Amino acid sequence: MKKHAMFPLLLILVFIGKPQAQELMPGIHEQLTVWLEKIPAGSEADFGFADRNEFKYAVLGNPIAVHHLTTKNTAEKGLADSCTIVPTGEWRIPVMVGEESRALITVVQVDKGRKIVDIGARNLAREIALVRKQFDLNDTVDLHLLRIHSLTCDLLFTGEDPGSANLDFYPLESARISMPELTVLQGKPSAYSKLMPIVIQNQSHRINQLNEDENY
Repeated sequence: MKKHAMFPLLLILVFIGKPQAQELMPGIHEQLTVWLEKIPAGSEADFGFADRNEFKYAVLGNPIAVHHLTTKNTAEKGLADSCTIVPTGEWRIPVMVGEESRALITVVQVDKGRKIVDIGARNLAREIALVRKQFDLNDTVDLHLLRIHSLTCDLLFTGEDPGSANLDFYPLESARISMPELTVLQGKPSAYSKLMPIVIQNQSHRINQLNEDENY
């Protein structure tokens, strides 16, 4: 039997306070030096650097809090009737050389503080920097990253009051590939009210596909 996508009745926003840069930085600068030295000789370009000499000029940019999207499912094969944006306790921090964003480090919360668990993502670092430049989002603007695992895509968003629906979304390339409808919104920020129905519709469509595959 063919199933129909259900649109969300509710989108709930749940946030924790995003630490300011100086709150995340203690100890992270020292960890960054260690992680840069772990980059294999000859692989510097794969991590966004011209050569190892650039390591000594590397500094950290503004932290970007990472969130993910969870759904509350109905009884009918897990189709979503509400969504929640949830903080992951993880941050992406740009590694800067001069004015250029070369890579991202991933920082997570641990019992005794915060630690770096990964470095890389040079293309994502550049794309985020381009979004800041294109939309004139200076360093005083806090960026958040929404990672939608079910659609394998990322979006940036901003908002002075993250607990409200007054948010602006900036779909990254992965989101525009996963949700072609977003191409019409390219070149300008997407309002919460316009973007989230598209996200939920695509999520429901993906769930429908999985359900039909199971029943095939």
